[in-house]
Amino acid sequence: LLLWPAYEWARRRVDRLFFSERYDLLEVVRGLSRNVDARTGFEEVGSQLTEIVRRALRASSTCLLQPDTESQELYMVSRDGRPARVPERVLGADSPLVRWLREQHCTLPARQLSVLPVLQNIPASEREALDALEPQLLAPLITPRGRLSGVLVVGPPSSRRAYSTEDTQLLDSLGSEAALALENARLYR
Repeated sequence: LLLWPAYEWARRRVDRLFFSERYDLLEVVRGLSRNVDARTGFEEVGSQLTEIVRRALRASSTCLLQPDTESQELYMVSRDGRPARVPERVLGADSPLVRWLREQHCTLPARQLSVLPVLQNIPASEREALDALEPQLLAPLITPRGRLSGVLVVGPPSSRRAYSTEDTQLLDSLGSEAALALENARLYR
């Protein structure tokens, strides 16, 4: 317990040294989750998150899917820093993909959708809606209480490079902070 502050200080310094730009973006998301209040609109938080993730990963597009409060179906509510004009249904509440993301708590590369046997039964309408978003990475936003507060769908990278393991780890870290920010905004709403 006495060494914990020193450990945290050292960890932050090492993170800043090796991942300076991405570390700053992670701090922005942490600040967003701490600064959500009654004045911050739920849609505004979602828009800021998609823009932060798009910039952090240098993605061509990023979408935020969030569950409807009643049906728990996932709707696209924000894309590339802007709220969706009309939320579009993308995934059903009982979709095999939603169940997998909820259980695994980790980022799923989209190429795994055709490889993992448990994901072979995604309904055709959901697969078409998902394909329209051009997913490369799917990151569940799981709250500390284990509730799925959304899914980040990251499109292709804007450069020719593929997403790395570090990108996936960054998305996992951003996902936990993003879930907290969305949960705070939902509670205020």
